[in-house]
Amino acid sequence: MIENTESLIRLALPVVNVLADEGSVAGVLCIGSRALGLSDADSDVDLLVVGDLELAAGDRKALWQSMPDISHFETNAATPGWENGWDWYQDRFRHNGILFDLVYLEKEWLVSAVQQVLKNPDVSISEMPFRPYTLLGLLDHSVILYDPHSVMAEIKSHLRPYPQHLRKKLLAESRAVMAEAVDELQDNVRREIGTTAFLFHLSRLNDAVATFLFALNETYNPCTRRVEAALKNLPILPADFLPRYTRLLQGPFDPAGKTWAVEEYRQLIQELQTLACEV
Repeated sequence: MIENTESLIRLALPVVNVLADEGSVAGVLCIGSRALGLSDADSDVDLLVVGDLELAAGDRKALWQSMPDISHFETNAATPGWENGWDWYQDRFRHNGILFDLVYLEKEWLVSAVQQVLKNPDVSISEMPFRPYTLLGLLDHSVILYDPHSVMAEIKSHLRPYPQHLRKKLLAESRAVMAEAVDELQDNVRREIGTTAFLFHLSRLNDAVATFLFALNETYNPCTRRVEAALKNLPILPADFLPRYTRLLQGPFDPAGKTWAVEEYRQLIQELQTLACEV
């Protein structure tokens, strides 16, 4: 289901109105599949709530449970087996059956983090130690739902033009990962190590390919699980990229299929290198 901005605003409006009544909230952004127009009927609504926030868990629970049609409230919700990349408040609840995920960020921290990453893409931020530059992708692809003093618009305005030092870093890093991962795949085939290890390095390789393509196109990584949908709209891609990429993901991962995949990936990596030289 492709979601336009108007329907997204209507969907989130009751929640945004509650946040707007909190004097400490400076802005609300929608991120994720709803903002990207890649949502389906079961997609949640991911919101970044930005401001001068001192909202205790009990206060937030009382705030949301005062709303009609709220259910399944969780505070600081986390996915089992995954580290939480955010060191901030986090809530999850359903409103009229729709799942909402909220992350609360301090405005001063957000401004500082964006400035740090734009200035130095190698910086590590304690509140977001893993790939802090993905914060820029979340912001760049977001939809502003509440911004009475244009704070969010001002932050987003600094994301363009795409920083060339970030592009250079991501191209170099992903190039190195692609080379190492395809060698691991070749070693797996040669030594018959097993499919579990093969798929692990295949996943690393695919992540590096996506990172390379987003950087090549000077597009911030949108941090979406719908990677194929995000990649297909990039203007600079190898010939017939999406059908080839999809075919590589489908296997089979028997010895012959693995050998074929390694050869195809080596060809694809060479094409990516050529495209980078041409741009």
